[in-house]
Amino acid sequence: MMIWGKATRSSLKTNFHFQDKPQNTKPIGGANQKSKIMNELENEPRSWWSKNWKWAVPLGGCFTIIVLGIILLGTAIFGFFSSVKSSSGSEKALQLAQQNPEVIEILGEPIEEDGIGSFSVNINNGLKTSEVILPIKGPKGEAMLHVKSRGSDDNTVYEIFELQVDETGELIDLKDSLE
Repeated sequence: MMIWGKATRSSLKTNFHFQDKPQNTKPIGGANQKSKIMNELENEPRSWWSKNWKWAVPLGGCFTIIVLGIILLGTAIFGFFSSVKSSSGSEKALQLAQQNPEVIEILGEPIEEDGIGSFSVNINNGLKTSEVILPIKGPKGEAMLHVKSRGSDDNTVYEIFELQVDETGELIDLKDSLE
């Protein structure tokens, strides 16, 4: 029964079918749009960084530390060998051999180092003794320069200053030509 302008409870039940959740109603305040955006974000593919940062950051940090350690160690080793080579007097010995007429006649010009030599330096109570075996080469051949010296850089006394030619095995004493 319906009264004009007012609906009674019994008339509402008969004319309308109520459900627990309405089917085609829009939520208030754009909540439906927020859920749409969240669904799109969940379905969007993730970048490489967002998937792998948990292992990439520690591994990258460790890798950086290892590389820096290798560079530091290489620099220290290179510095050590450079200081031993320079304090052994090998540059001065090579320079003397390059100016020696006998060596120039045997090896030709230019004369230069041919690889890594053997260097020994001992400093005891201010007295430096050094021994150098230096491979050298020129256009005509190769040889080993053997130098044994003592004293300071300014006052070097050569005990042995000789050249051994690789091809013939000939041993040439160059000590007399230094004076």
